[in-house]
Amino acid sequence: MPIKSHVYAGFFLITAIGSFGSVSLAPTASATLANLPDGNHRYCDRRPPSDIVDESFLHQNSTWCYLFNKTGNNVFGYFMDTSTFGEYGTCLLGSFDGNVLNGRTIDPIHPDANLTLASLQSESVFDTEGYLKIDDPALERGYVMFNSAVLDLEDFHQYNAGPYAPPEFCRH
Repeated sequence: MPIKSHVYAGFFLITAIGSFGSVSLAPTASATLANLPDGNHRYCDRRPPSDIVDESFLHQNSTWCYLFNKTGNNVFGYFMDTSTFGEYGTCLLGSFDGNVLNGRTIDPIHPDANLTLASLQSESVFDTEGYLKIDDPALERGYVMFNSAVLDLEDFHQYNAGPYAPPEFCRH
């Protein structure tokens, strides 16, 4: 399989042609997510074991990933536990300040869910590792929101988004 390499904004990207799973080496200190070009991107908390990684690595290694679209300063995407194939995750919208995303979460409520504001008040961290801090919950027209969300991607690693884009329902 041929391999292409590119240098963008101070980091080296290795892309396997015809593969959905490719990775880059970590960005340099001067490269931040705020400076990424417009488009779809994916960052995950696990350092890949090699230069070429397929999707099965993400699903088998309980990796937290943020698949997002950046347009100007606006970002929308889906933060998820890949071992659940995205079933456990949340829509996250906002803007980057360096490598930190500040914004809000928004997700549809399942009709059978028994959520109250009181039950959401105790939530302060979305994931077990504490990457996504949440606060200021709200229930509104079939959605649960946390109007304050901070996702620190400083120690995350870039993976090629491949053919994947964040779910359109996260664009709210």
